[in-house]
Amino acid sequence: MTMAPLYFDGKVYVGISGGELGARGSVAAFDARNGNLVWRFFTCPSYGDVGGATWSGSEWQHCGVAVWSTPAVDASRGLLYFGGGNPDPWSDRGAGDDLFANSFVALKADTGDLRWWFQTVHHDLWDYDLASPTVLFDVTVNGKLRHAISEPGKTGWIYILDRGNGKPLLGIPEKKVPQEKTQFTSATQPHPVGQAFAQQCAKKVDYSSRKTGKPLKGPDGKPYKIGCIFTPYNTKRFVAYAPGTEGGEDWTPSSYNPNTHLQYVCGYNGSSALEAYPKAQQPAWVGGQSYFGVKFGYGVATGFGVARDPDQGGTRGGFLTAMDVTTNRIRWTVRMPTLGDCYDATFTTAGGLVFVGHNSTTNPTYSAYDASTGKNLWNYRTNVKVAISAPGITYSAHGKQYVAVLQGGGGGNSVQQRPTGHGDLVDAFVLGK
Repeated sequence: MTMAPLYFDGKVYVGISGGELGARGSVAAFDARNGNLVWRFFTCPSYGDVGGATWSGSEWQHCGVAVWSTPAVDASRGLLYFGGGNPDPWSDRGAGDDLFANSFVALKADTGDLRWWFQTVHHDLWDYDLASPTVLFDVTVNGKLRHAISEPGKTGWIYILDRGNGKPLLGIPEKKVPQEKTQFTSATQPHPVGQAFAQQCAKKVDYSSRKTGKPLKGPDGKPYKIGCIFTPYNTKRFVAYAPGTEGGEDWTPSSYNPNTHLQYVCGYNGSSALEAYPKAQQPAWVGGQSYFGVKFGYGVATGFGVARDPDQGGTRGGFLTAMDVTTNRIRWTVRMPTLGDCYDATFTTAGGLVFVGHNSTTNPTYSAYDASTGKNLWNYRTNVKVAISAPGITYSAHGKQYVAVLQGGGGGNSVQQRPTGHGDLVDAFVLGK
């Protein structure tokens, strides 16, 4: 479990986060008084349930679709919202969209009954799960007050929906995408209107020799095929695509400021290179072991916590980006100074500030920016090599406003499992001195 439990109306809500381990994802509600199970909603439905026919055979039994982050709740509607992870294994699954993988899901908080869903990626092959927490806000669009829910995805897009019915607020048309028959790819994929906040094509230079400029060869001895978002792969060669397996935007929380109508995303430009196993060689599911089901471009992944896991190919740095939710377009972007950042959470205040941690591999730093323009206003270099990954909070005490943040380290796997150490430091600062 990677989330903090959520309490609402006498119940405690938690999700199962066994993605890439072949667990069957779920969200459950427990009676806060005695711990008794009230209901459980499986993110991979079986036959006879809504969405059950979108899985092939018995794949739903070890399907992944983790729920990584704490759900959100709309108390006035009595609805609980969360994002679903990617399906397991990543390749060689049978035909079907694999609901409720890569989906916004809204449940009745008291009963767990399904109210609506919206899938952002059909039959995902690229690890494009919805790992970041959903954000609820009200905003005026085209002169009308709308009650919205949004989440930035690993795809590099923000998905903005009506939280009452799950319909796109600005439009998310289905568009044709490249096909691979052996992987049962979906004919179309959702493409939000507006702009992507991350690069969506791999760069040839990232898979070429720095000395000679010649194409590098993958572990199979063949040059990489350079592709873009939704470029499928097969058993014949490694395909590089972007965003990679860590986004875009991964698990890190975004934040929304109602005064600016901007949503602040701590994102990352990178690519991955994958190749499918021949069906007969697809590793079988074994309880407690990784269940990626693909070959990685720079070696073989052995599971989480291994710093050299090579699921991230080209690394092109991170950024703090402000997205206008009324248009889904970029208002401003600030590039992070250290390669690999931004892999941290944003936090914004009514006073017009945005805070984020960065420089995780050198000197972890907490910085403040103007929420409207992105101008850097303040930096605190901690001089302690423990990353700032969590979102900050603000509070008042004795007539002063404070901002505090946990400096705990960690925050990712593979390349992002940075050698920053782990800690339990709390940093607090006074505003407006």
